[in-house]
Amino acid sequence: IVSHYGFFDQYLNFLRELYRISLSPSSIPMERYIVNFARETPLPPQGCLKIQYRIGQKVLLFSRPPPNRPIDYPPFPYHDLFRVITPHTAVQLLTALLLEYRVVLVSTPYTNLTLVSELLIRLMYPFQYEHVYIPILPKTLIDFLAAPMPFCIGIPREFLDGDLKDILIDKDEMVLVDLDHNEIYASNPIQQLPPAERKKLSRRLKPLERLCRDRRKMTDVEIRAFEGRDSAFNYVPSPDELDSLVQSIPKVDDGEVTSVQAAFLRVFVSLFRDYQRFLIPLPKTSPAKKPKKGRDPSDIGSMGTLGFIPEAAPSFKIKDFIKRQPKEARPFLERFLPTQAFSRFSDQRVAPGPMPGESENYDIKYFEESIIAKNNRSRFRFTKPTPFLDSKQFDLKESLPAPDPDAAGLPEGRVYQHQYFPRLDPNLFQALRTFETSEPIMKSYSRLNPGLVSARRGRVGKSMHSIPMLVQEMSMSNLHRAGKLSRMGSKSYFKDVPEDEKAIRKGSAAGYSPRAKKPAGRKMTE
Repeated sequence: IVSHYGFFDQYLNFLRELYRISLSPSSIPMERYIVNFARETPLPPQGCLKIQYRIGQKVLLFSRPPPNRPIDYPPFPYHDLFRVITPHTAVQLLTALLLEYRVVLVSTPYTNLTLVSELLIRLMYPFQYEHVYIPILPKTLIDFLAAPMPFCIGIPREFLDGDLKDILIDKDEMVLVDLDHNEIYASNPIQQLPPAERKKLSRRLKPLERLCRDRRKMTDVEIRAFEGRDSAFNYVPSPDELDSLVQSIPKVDDGEVTSVQAAFLRVFVSLFRDYQRFLIPLPKTSPAKKPKKGRDPSDIGSMGTLGFIPEAAPSFKIKDFIKRQPKEARPFLERFLPTQAFSRFSDQRVAPGPMPGESENYDIKYFEESIIAKNNRSRFRFTKPTPFLDSKQFDLKESLPAPDPDAAGLPEGRVYQHQYFPRLDPNLFQALRTFETSEPIMKSYSRLNPGLVSARRGRVGKSMHSIPMLVQEMSMSNLHRAGKLSRMGSKSYFKDVPEDEKAIRKGSAAGYSPRAKKPAGRKMTE
C-alpha cells in the first residue's frame, strides 16, 4: 500500500484481511476489494468525522486530527517509541534531525525503523524534515551513507558487516543509533538544546524511562515477541509465556504517554515565543527577487547550511533574534536558524494567504495561538483570546461508512477461493462507480477549504470523487501493474530473488517498505 497518509495500523489490518479473504470462499474477488479501498474510500477530513471501512470481520476507522489539535492521533503509540529507545536518546536524535546531522538508525526488526523515524519526525512539529528520508534503505543502496547531505536513513542490521561504528569512519556530523540496544554514537558531539528547555523536557519525560528494555536483558519470551514484530500475524505466546510477558512490561500512566508531543511542542513555543517580531515581510509591489551577491549569509534565504542559495528573499532577522535570546540558548539557535526546516517555517509565515483552491495553513494559526496560550499563563500579561484553539467546530462528531465493494458484472454463483495469495486478474478490476456525495463529508471539507471543494465540484459534479480519496494517485493502470508483483504466486515469491529484494518484500508484507523523501509539501507514506 502506497499512500501519503500514515494510517499504518489500518493498512496492516487491511492487508491481513485481504489475505484471509483470498484463502476463504468469497462471492467477491479480492481485486474488487483493492479497487474499492484504493479508489472509492474517501480520505477523512481533518477532524469533523471518521470514515468506517468494513472488510471481512474487521471495521477499520480512518480519522485525522482536527486542525486545531494537530498533535493528536500519532501514527504509532508513543509508548512503543520509548520501549525501543529512552527519552534521553529520543531527545538527542530529535536534536540531530533539527540541526541537519546525517542520522542512521540500525535495528533487527524492520518495523522499529519505521516506528522510530516516523515518530521522531512528527516530534519536530511545527517544523518539517526537509531532507532525504528513507526509513528502510535497500542493501544495494548502502553506499548512499557516504552522501554529503543531511538524511534520516534506517538500515536492517542484517545488511551490515563488522562493527557498527565503522559507519562513522571519515564521516562528519553523523549520528548512528543502535535501536536494539539503545546506544547512540556520533562522529562529532551533538549540539544540545538550550539548558532551560532541556531540563523541562527531561523532567516531563522521566516517568517514561522505565519503558525501554535492552535486548541483552530480555527473556526468551520477550525476544521472540520482539523479533516477531515484522510478521504480518503477531506472535501469540502460550498462557504461561503471556503471564511472563505481561509481568516484564513496565506500566505507565496513559496521561504520561499522551503528553509526549505536547512536551516537545512546549520547547519550540518557549524558544520562539517572540519570533514574529523578527519576520521580514515580503515586498508588496513586486515578486521576491534573487538575493544579491554579497548578501549577509546570516539572513535566511541568502544561504543555508549547505551553501544553497534559493531565489526567495530573506524572511527572518537571524542576528537580531539571537541577540535578544539568553546567552545559553545562542549556540543552539546559531545552528538551527539557518537550517532549511526553519527557513521553510519563516517563509510560510510571511507568504501571502492561500490562493483559490488551496487550503488555509492551520499550522500557523495553531502555533501562534499556542504562543498566546503560553503568554496567558504569565501573571504579568493581559489575557488574549485563543478562538482557534478553543473552537469545537472541528471536533470528531460523525462517522461515515465507506461504500462496499462492487459486485456488479460478476458471474452469478461464482465463488472465489485460493490456496495461497493469487495472481491478480486485470479483468476483475471494475470501472469506478459514481456516488452521490455524502452530505456530512462534503460539509466537513467545505468547512475546512471551501475553495477546494467548490473547484472540484465544478469540475466533476456531485461525485464522491470531488473529495480526496484514501489512496490519491492510484490509477487503474497502476492497479493492473501491481498484479505483476504477484503473478508467480506466494509460493515462488521469494524464489531466485536477490537478498536485498527479499528484505524489501519482507518489509512490504507487513505494510512497510523503503520510502524516499517527496518534494516539499507532498509527503509519501509507504
